[in-house]
Amino acid sequence: MLATFSIQNQTYTVDLNQPIDLSIGFDPKEGPLAWWVKHMKAEPVRMGEWIGEVRQGGSVNFFNLLLNPHGQGTHTECVGHITPNRENVNDQIKGQWFTALLVSVEEEDSPFSLESVPLPDDEWRYQALLVRTLPNDSSKKNREYSGSNPPCFFPKALKKFADAGVQHFLTDLPSVDPEEDGGTLLAHRAFFFDGKEIRLGNTITELIYASNEIPDGRYLLNLQLAPISSDAVPSRPLLYTLVP
Repeated sequence: MLATFSIQNQTYTVDLNQPIDLSIGFDPKEGPLAWWVKHMKAEPVRMGEWIGEVRQGGSVNFFNLLLNPHGQGTHTECVGHITPNRENVNDQIKGQWFTALLVSVEEEDSPFSLESVPLPDDEWRYQALLVRTLPNDSSKKNREYSGSNPPCFFPKALKKFADAGVQHFLTDLPSVDPEEDGGTLLAHRAFFFDGKEIRLGNTITELIYASNEIPDGRYLLNLQLAPISSDAVPSRPLLYTLVP
């Protein structure tokens, strides 16, 4: 099914039946891990002799889930990640559909300056920048990042793109900042703040996975967020190829 969107006074057509899912789900047994957290827990509710699990004799499956969005799968966060108020990412984001650019960068160039990535211009005013790191393989979907000092980004790179109008930054890394930086989170701050002012609506999405079959280039992004009140929530970024 073809759909046409009008974004920033330009029209774009995509096939809604052909989404490219970049998300890594949350699972009790598998998935990437970072920041020394363990996998999500799923435990049946118990009330007296009643248990919320069919396999144990219950009438229904009725589970409590314990998860950490930042360390267990694809998640989207807002400025509330680094502010006392812990602003709700669902309140910060405006809309779901955005013009997007996917680019690949070599891990050996970390911290990434993104100098080779073009800034948004009048021809392609992309609102979302997606960065895939190379080498790239499916092991990222189950990688243990804790204690490995993964690649990261120079704060000036995120500032440059935020200043140019990019509102949504997505990466397959567990963080845009170094694993150990003394708590400064300078890349986060560069993207979320313009001086002392919050860049309203800006988000960072981490731990995506874009397979090698997906070419670099222009897309529309449908950024779906779990409706949970938190500074960061599990998310499902979907790319759509532009139809000429």
